[in-house]
Amino acid sequence: MKRNINYEWDIEEHAVDSNGECLDVLDHYHSKKCPSLYQLNQLDKIYPASDDDYYFKAHGIKLRKEQLVLVRDVWIDEGEGVFDLDDRSWAYSDNKDEEGKWILPEHFDSGAKVPKRFHEELRKVQS
Repeated sequence: MKRNINYEWDIEEHAVDSNGECLDVLDHYHSKKCPSLYQLNQLDKIYPASDDDYYFKAHGIKLRKEQLVLVRDVWIDEGEGVFDLDDRSWAYSDNKDEEGKWILPEHFDSGAKVPKRFHEELRKVQS
């Protein structure tokens, strides 16, 4: 059985409480390349949504925050060009190094190792 593994950067928009804790994932901004330095500098900032925001109207939660994540998808070849998603895991960039630059964890939440090239790509964008 043939497996294909694909990686994709994502900036998730979260509805958060006043402490910045994620209450719900609202949107995704997927990319094959690491987000720009400008986008990375917007991470972890809590900002208000507009009064006409659909989530605010439904749940009364008005604060937002963006978070960087690397997504790992494992696809299984079922034959005849048909692939089925077998596993999806995430590596959230929750921490910064001693210089204040975003870093990825060593492993995805599934336990799979984050490839070195993604650590380097994130480091290079922030150089």
